[in-house]
Amino acid sequence: MLSYRILLSLAAPGLALLLLRDRPFARERLGLSGTSNGPGRVQQPTIWLHGASNGELASARPLIERLLARRPDLCIVATSNSRTGRALVESWALPRVSARLAPYDYRWALRLFIGRWQPRALILIESELWPNRIFEMARRDRPVLLLGARLSARSAARWQRMPALD
Repeated sequence: MLSYRILLSLAAPGLALLLLRDRPFARERLGLSGTSNGPGRVQQPTIWLHGASNGELASARPLIERLLARRPDLCIVATSNSRTGRALVESWALPRVSARLAPYDYRWALRLFIGRWQPRALILIESELWPNRIFEMARRDRPVLLLGARLSARSAARWQRMPALD
């Protein structure tokens, strides 16, 4: 995990350049956009659902619709690594569903995102796992569900050695 964090730190200047180029979405990537739990505001229960792109998010739509139907008080923040995935979720115009670009896998950005949205769980629908997302949710004792992902036996064994995944 330490080597991952070191590599992520080394990539920071390149990501800063990407943010300058992608200015309209920079706040989302840094975990700064979306709901906020200000004083006196009642927070509805929220689930964070992440799909890498269009295919994963399209496959998650029936799940999203079923969750919303079963829990009229539930909100979902659906994140994607791509703008097209974000646009796809927006095009559904589902009530209580917010579409965002996924925050970068920096702990501070994730803490801001999680602090703003207060998700009770994270549902991942992709095979690329972002360690800090998982660890930040686990640190708060919030479940992480991995649906529809394909992992090799070797990758699965590595992930099982992570202490936060007990």
